Amino acid sequence: MTEPRRLRLDDQTLRELEIFTDAGGGFGLCFVLDRAQTRLGSRVLREKLNQPFVEIRDIRAAQRDFAFLRANPIPVPFTDALMLGAERYARSRIESVQWGQAGSRLAAVRRALRYRDVRDELAGGIAAALGLARDAGAYCQMLLRLNPNGQLGLTLRDTFAAAAAVEAAGRGFGGSAWSVVRCDARLRGAGRGPLERLVAGAAELDALTSLAAFGVDRGYCVPEVVEGEPCFAVLGLRHPLLAEPVGNDLELDRDDHVVFLTGPNMAGKTTFLKSVGVAQLLAQVGLLAPAQVLRLSPVDAVFTALNTADDLTSGVSYYLAEVRRMKEAAELVAGSRRTLVLVDEAFRGTNVLDATEATRLVVAGFGAVAGCTCLFASHLASLGPDLAAHGVVLKSFAGEVRDGLASFDHRLRNGISDQRLGLLLLEQEGVLRLLASAARAT
Repeated sequence: MTEPRRLRLDDQTLRELEIFTDAGGGFGLCFVLDRAQTRLGSRVLREKLNQPFVEIRDIRAAQRDFAFLRANPIPVPFTDALMLGAERYARSRIESVQWGQAGSRLAAVRRALRYRDVRDELAGGIAAALGLARDAGAYCQMLLRLNPNGQLGLTLRDTFAAAAAVEAAGRGFGGSAWSVVRCDARLRGAGRGPLERLVAGAAELDALTSLAAFGVDRGYCVPEVVEGEPCFAVLGLRHPLLAEPVGNDLELDRDDHVVFLTGPNMAGKTTFLKSVGVAQLLAQVGLLAPAQVLRLSPVDAVFTALNTADDLTSGVSYYLAEVRRMKEAAELVAGSRRTLVLVDEAFRGTNVLDATEATRLVVAGFGAVAGCTCLFASHLASLGPDLAAHGVVLKSFAGEVRDGLASFDHRLRNGISDQRLGLLLLEQEGVLRLLASAARAT
């Protein structure tokens, strides 16, 4: 079987979209998604988030599998202890006996009798393997009665067959050294393949069951994945890590595929960029998306430049790091135009004149490339009219000042926002007051 094509995601994009950790190094989106019962299931779940699909047929197949699991919400019955015990046993370095050789059998039994720790380790591993086979087999049997199709059906049938093979190899298992050695020879000799398939299949099913449940209690939608020209049309898009998120609408297509997003600090620009990236990623895994409605075309890569860092040890300044990050985005778009690019406040590392001209040229440049989808957040509101003339969509967030305090509704609007609240926030936080007080005390 040909390996499915996977979405290109580099480490910076995963970090900035907070897929595995948040901006402070704490729990990211994976923590919200991960309800796996076992650590091996959690590991598989992370791999799936790290490698979304690209082809529509693979995304739709995953959607059907998750829809089946949501319609039949049967929790996996096997425990973390059983999974880890079976996995450790499958990888054990204790040599298994070649059961067809009489001398080898006798030597193995003598070793098991002489070394109690060896016998106990093997016995514990066999018990874990048989317990996992029992529980995973029963789980697979329950779901197979409901006639699942696609990859999920294949996984269930293969795991069920592996569980049956492991149970057959463990028949006669007891407390004697002879039974331990004999069952070990069956399970880790010729039977190693079924044992490994059982562990891998159980971890896969644990991950799939956890992912299928994501967003059900939040009213998330099944994305409509479409072929053809670039498309990202969403109603009520919100960020899944926020306790009380505000939903926003956006519609992009082949002609309107680049957005210039303005607004004051704290109004919601960066969060909105992350929401778009997260929704695209989740949709291409096959999961529910944090929106009321989402219609989109798959992309080959998601790329962010939200918080690029300098590298002083290599002599790379902040501005040079920004330029190189933008070069990577341009290379992706040039190599595969189906790319989602998300940029927050580009070229902060240079003076405002260079930053303004560089932003104008780059945003207009992406706007001239059909097939890519790009969102740029910026404070450079003066660029709006010129970019609009190049076909760039203008969107904005705004704030409101009441009694000298700024507040935000986090609603996406049409047009440009040249609202300036930086000095108000500086005063609101008492910075100038503290400095004035310090000056009087000197």
